[in-house]
Amino acid sequence: MKYGMRERISGVVIVVALAVIFVPMLFDEPDNADQRPDPVLTIEPPVDVERRDVPAPEAPDGLGEIVGPQSHEQREQVLDEAQQQTQSRDAESEQQRPEQEPDTASEAPREDPIAAIAQAADQRLTDSSSNSSSSTPAASGSGEWSVQIGSFGKVANADGALQRLRNKGYPAWKQQRSDGLTAVYAGPYTTTSEAENVMGRIKGDAELGFNGFLKRAAP
Repeated sequence: MKYGMRERISGVVIVVALAVIFVPMLFDEPDNADQRPDPVLTIEPPVDVERRDVPAPEAPDGLGEIVGPQSHEQREQVLDEAQQQTQSRDAESEQQRPEQEPDTASEAPREDPIAAIAQAADQRLTDSSSNSSSSTPAASGSGEWSVQIGSFGKVANADGALQRLRNKGYPAWKQQRSDGLTAVYAGPYTTTSEAENVMGRIKGDAELGFNGFLKRAAP
């Protein structure tokens, strides 16, 4: 009860203050538009400016005279005169131009670069095929490196691959494996560089169609 009286007094004060503020606004009438002052337009006096006499404009010298419309005959005459002047200037320039010897280098047929590249590639293929058939490293009986070109389940297929290698000039041999397959080798060779050389030649020979790999094996 001690604080209840204070809260009530505060509420009454707030209500009275709001009533004092808003009640007069409810009863006041809006301003009449007729009572508002009219806008006033003020015009200042003009400013005095000194006047000077300006000469009349003259046409420029390069403008020329205005030509009236021409007839069809007049236009053709003007075009003929212009064409004659052009032909005379061309004839004078041809007479003044020094005579030049014909350029034989420009008239010579140009070589086709694509054809030249194709011809060089064919020549390299021919040289490589001749070199592969003539410079195949000879096998060494004491070597331990061979090129295995495949393992075959049928002995007839292994014999056919063996004969194809020998027809190409490669020393070849075969070996029966424990799993029943027959492995065909080219070699043997003393060094790995010789065996790798032969392996590259065999892979590059499209007629053989073998993809060999290097293996330490001897007959």
